[in-house]
Amino acid sequence: MIVVDASAFLSVVLGEPAGDAVLRALLEQGGEAQPRESRSGSRAERLVETLVAPEFLALEVTNSILQMRRRTRRLGMSVDPASVVGVGTDRLANAVRAHFEELGITLESFSSRVDFERTCQIAELCGLSAYDAVYVAFAEHRGARLLTLDKAMSAAATSIGITTLPAMPHASRDPNSDAN
Repeated sequence: MIVVDASAFLSVVLGEPAGDAVLRALLEQGGEAQPRESRSGSRAERLVETLVAPEFLALEVTNSILQMRRRTRRLGMSVDPASVVGVGTDRLANAVRAHFEELGITLESFSSRVDFERTCQIAELCGLSAYDAVYVAFAEHRGARLLTLDKAMSAAATSIGITTLPAMPHASRDPNSDAN
């Protein structure tokens, strides 16, 4: 089982270069890719590996997309309502849900008192925001690995014994470098 955070999910959905690294990391972990048709044009493939996330992920992803749209408008750039995730704001929630389904991510409840307390402990112990600590606590609770592009979250998870998946694009080595 792999817990996916917003940074990893958004990188795939938005077609960022890191999205390819995220998909590679999932495939290298033993997930078998199954080709599928994507209504969104996403380059992702459905994986056999179980992918889960706390329900909170839907809100975090939607908020990130809305913030991207607002920031673009504030900068005076012309914004096509379909330019981020391919839909207007009126259909954004349905589009986000469709991406979860296309990638095979199951959203699960994570709201018990014990879950909340552990999230607070991890946030305090590791210096994370409560939002980031949710993913770490969720992975710990499920006995799952964590897939994130967030270096601080990855370090925090590793420090409390949670396996993280390497999903950063491999840096190319400068042939003129003296390093071996």
